[in-house]
Amino acid sequence: MITFLSDYGPGDEYVGVVEGVIARIAPDVRVIHLGHGVPAQDVRTGARRLARSLPFTPAGVHLAVVDPGVGGSRRALAVRCGECWLVGPDNGLLVPAAEVFGLDEVVNVSGRPGGCSPSRPPSTGVTCSDRWPRSSRSATRPRVRG
Repeated sequence: MITFLSDYGPGDEYVGVVEGVIARIAPDVRVIHLGHGVPAQDVRTGARRLARSLPFTPAGVHLAVVDPGVGGSRRALAVRCGECWLVGPDNGLLVPAAEVFGLDEVVNVSGRPGGCSPSRPPSTGVTCSDRWPRSSRSATRPRVRG
């Protein structure tokens, strides 16, 4: 199961493109749309909506895309929170949900095989960026892979 939240809105093809890529990679996976009406590039509102909606969904992969720099050089992260994975840009969007569910591991998934931009090489490593609040960084830091 994959949930999907974005600021794409109903007026373009991006939601369908993402769902098409998911269907090509994992045709039997169910996609639950949490909403695509986040105000354009409003990371705080997207983060709040993601954190509020996830307690009502089963464990799985939770994809969120609200990013003023979408398609740019910002890293894409997968954050493991127990049995859930939060996937989205490294811009603070995933922070409130990770704080609710607990942060276990952060993985840089930029440029991974199966992604939409195979020409972009994977990053060499991941650290919690300055956008990740100190409250999420504990003495037992999550294992970080790149």
